[in-house]
Amino acid sequence: MLRLLALMGLLSSLFAATAALSASAPSHLSGKSVHISWTDSRVERADDGHELSMTQTSRVKIYVSDKGRIFSQFDRSVSAGQARQDLDVSGGGNAVLNFHAQGNQLVADQISAGGARRVTITFDPSFTSCSINVVNGASGKRTRHLNLAKTRWLELVSITVTSTSCSVAAGNAFGN
Repeated sequence: MLRLLALMGLLSSLFAATAALSASAPSHLSGKSVHISWTDSRVERADDGHELSMTQTSRVKIYVSDKGRIFSQFDRSVSAGQARQDLDVSGGGNAVLNFHAQGNQLVADQISAGGARRVTITFDPSFTSCSINVVNGASGKRTRHLNLAKTRWLELVSITVTSTSCSVAAGNAFGN
């Protein structure tokens, strides 16, 4: 629990510190798209106390414009067949993945009432391949959230990232 609280503090500090950084991506990524995904196993508790085990898959399409602006689309789906999609420009608020450049990385922070997530995409020197790391943290207080279908309140009990993938491609992933 203390480790999660420390992680939350670190993520909050990092988010505040990186808000002042330019969102402009490295020039090697201009005009390219990055596709990332990860799957996590999670346990959530319903209001009646029943615990539900499920798998959530998250997919993010990123496009870096010729001017270095970062656009992203975040799709999530769970084993129960629910899905949600968010299309945003980085910097659109705490609840979305806010990407910024850090050397050969794109880093995204997402803060919610009950915790935070950091997604780090690390590129090879030529920016033609990549890998990702996803870290989830909890604030230490019990919070409830609506499921993806927005029909039921749940409390996140645990979350473990089980797989990741990352690829880089020329062109605009959004087809423009």
